[in-house]
Amino acid sequence: METDSLGLLRTTYLDERNRPRAVVEEQGMLAAPLRTDHLYDEAGNEVSTTDRRGVENVTSYDYESRPVLVVKRVTQDPSRIVDYSANGGDQIGAALLSHEGQAGRPE
Repeated sequence: METDSLGLLRTTYLDERNRPRAVVEEQGMLAAPLRTDHLYDEAGNEVSTTDRRGVENVTSYDYESRPVLVVKRVTQDPSRIVDYSANGGDQIGAALLSHEGQAGRPE
């Protein structure tokens, strides 16, 4: 638990392997608590993060724990999805946007 000079209280909850499972920010100038959640696979890779705005990032990894696909979802609007697929090596690139069944590359 930590408090900054503006009175923002940040509490980090850890999982059994001492990794952040949830971060809750409250007080200070916030009207309501904000929460970020993290999930991990057996190899320790972060496979899902849902931030305080409700944006979920889901990451898929190859057998060498390199990210090969990242999908972003706005949980308030599940029809808006952005996929980032690997563009060689362990680089994430080439965004694909899908909205209400329409897919395409950003201009």
